[in-house]
Amino acid sequence: MFFIFLFVLTGANTFAAGTKLSASAETAEKGDILSSNTLTITLSKAEVNILKDSMTLTLDGAAWSGYSESGTLASDIEYKKISDTQLEIHITPTEKMLESGCSVSVPLKCTVTKNQAQIAVTVSYGADGYTNARQVFAKCSYTRAYLSGSTFARSVGTEVTADSTAKKTYNNLVISVIASDVMKTKNNITVTLEGMKWSRLKKTGSVKNNAYISMSYKKIDDTTILIEQSNITDSMIYSGYTITIPLTGTITGTGEHKAIVDFGCDDIPQCQVVFGYCNDGDISITSSSYNEVNNAGKIDDIVITDSTTQSFKSGTKFTLTIQQAYSFYQAPGIEGTGKFADKCSAALSTANSAQCIITLTSAVSSGETGTIVLSNVIIEKSSSTIPKSESITAALTASGWKEYSSEAPIAKYSADAASSVPLRMTSSNINAGANEYAKLGTVTFTDNDGDRSYKSGDKIVMTFDNGFYWFTDGSPASLKTTGKFQDACEFQFNPDNKTEAYIIFTKNVSSQNIGTIAVNNIQLTRDSNSYFKTLNMTTYLESDPNSANTIQVGKYSATTVGQLTSTTSAAATEAAVEATTESAQEKGSSVKAEVKFIIGSTSYSVNGTNLELNAAPYIKDGYTMLPVRILANLAGITDDNIEYSSGTAVFKFGGAPLLEITAGEPTFTLGGAETELSTSAEILNGTMFLPMRDLITALGIPDENISFDSETKTVTITQG
Repeated sequence: MFFIFLFVLTGANTFAAGTKLSASAETAEKGDILSSNTLTITLSKAEVNILKDSMTLTLDGAAWSGYSESGTLASDIEYKKISDTQLEIHITPTEKMLESGCSVSVPLKCTVTKNQAQIAVTVSYGADGYTNARQVFAKCSYTRAYLSGSTFARSVGTEVTADSTAKKTYNNLVISVIASDVMKTKNNITVTLEGMKWSRLKKTGSVKNNAYISMSYKKIDDTTILIEQSNITDSMIYSGYTITIPLTGTITGTGEHKAIVDFGCDDIPQCQVVFGYCNDGDISITSSSYNEVNNAGKIDDIVITDSTTQSFKSGTKFTLTIQQAYSFYQAPGIEGTGKFADKCSAALSTANSAQCIITLTSAVSSGETGTIVLSNVIIEKSSSTIPKSESITAALTASGWKEYSSEAPIAKYSADAASSVPLRMTSSNINAGANEYAKLGTVTFTDNDGDRSYKSGDKIVMTFDNGFYWFTDGSPASLKTTGKFQDACEFQFNPDNKTEAYIIFTKNVSSQNIGTIAVNNIQLTRDSNSYFKTLNMTTYLESDPNSANTIQVGKYSATTVGQLTSTTSAAATEAAVEATTESAQEKGSSVKAEVKFIIGSTSYSVNGTNLELNAAPYIKDGYTMLPVRILANLAGITDDNIEYSSGTAVFKFGGAPLLEITAGEPTFTLGGAETELSTSAEILNGTMFLPMRDLITALGIPDENISFDSETKTVTITQG
């Protein structure tokens, strides 16, 4: 919803500033990390003059996260984080802003710090007489139960008491009921314990509350009590109330000790509160072998075992660090079992290549053990000197019931080890695929170290798992080479085995130089309708099986069906050009794809697959501003044909510059000719935006391929 706020400044002059959210308020809890909503602030030309250095965004119930101490939101719009809850916006007015006003989009990237009914952002315009604008972008389940302190480690048979001792041996369970739920919960609140029994409570008794009225409990059995409210006061109906219950009794079981609070009505969810635990295991790492490596090599699986039955929140991170002088060659494969099944991902730390960060992608329930298996682990020497025969170890740190740490030897350095450096490769996107079809992003082989030479006739073999094989009926895959691989290899299907394709070297390649081989337009199919979780590509040099490497290039998507389609914008087919003056309209793209953008939202979709933008599309001067790179991909320009430098983007066909755009400039260059823009391009959070009409003209997307739903503010663009 779009709100208009009227402000009065120095008497008669009146101005209007508007704020809006990209989506409605979401439900969250304390500790949740939010990033799905964007606040857009619209200023008139008069307000740009007055408010340029005096806007502050203050969070209520959350703290800013994902922002550095200072940075840029867009061209001429900077921010500074002045506290955990306050972000200051600075605008350097351009001539266009002074003529037409401007809009500022701020992603609400934050962490919820309080369980309260509304998590809001307030925009303070900082001038006398201006009223703040407030938007609620999240809300908490406010009728709830929570723990008043930390959890305690205990053992079976322990008596948990509320005696006045120097050290507390118990927790308090706090039950908070908001005013609108008071009548719903009358005489229906039950508290059931898991792992402890109410051995210290009588059959009936009173419970403490802040309403100063009589509330009693009735013991249903050893683990359950029913809270009874003898009367409801006006104060409770207007303000709600809280109940405090000491969690005292006898520990009866290992694992997590929980209090389960049921409010007795369907529209208030149960609360499960962990208040203690009996440690029933450990978190540790092991390696299935201890093989020798030289400067680089593949080692056997690293297994992280959680023999406890504890639960974990979504977003929990484990850190695995290779010690000594080695680092990870690439992110390893990852597979969870037991409670971790389908709930973990692995990525290398951006700050330390010796660290692999394992993130739990969804909440892990208690009551079960599990393992996390890291496969295809490849390490390389990150220092020029290593003591001979030194043990290479990996250390794990994890947080749960307590802080865990574990070490294990994973390999041994040997200058004489007969190891072979695996082929280094990356995928531009982890594309989605249907049961029968997949179209992948560009896979690039890189030789940054000049560590391997190739002979004419050598082959790099490429295969896929889960029964996928190369689709040979359409346009074949193609190669793009640089450096020492320039014009030195060609692509070829195996005529006798459709599961294999080759990169064949047509001449000798020296080990003294560096280079890349990019495989484009990879299309796959299979004779199966079965579900698969991941799609992996394995490659190896035919003459050197030890060079084998495997990376994930795809995943299952139930929404990608019926045809070979590009499921991500970076998988577009490269167009060839015969002359540098040929326009994008004349080239087009043979890849079918549909992209949907929502104005004000960072979420977008490609053929039904949901993805995230760094910044949301927006309206500027009445023009719809869309991200340039994604639509360039849609039109057939791959990422390796896009260059960014100092606010200028150059888009190429066949290696020749075709389209050039500079942020803030009133024109762009298309096929060597200068063309006037409806409004200048802007860079927001590292993403270049251009007016939709200019963009589709430059990229040759027909008008009939574009639609706009004014009710949902959705732009749909198809190509192919």
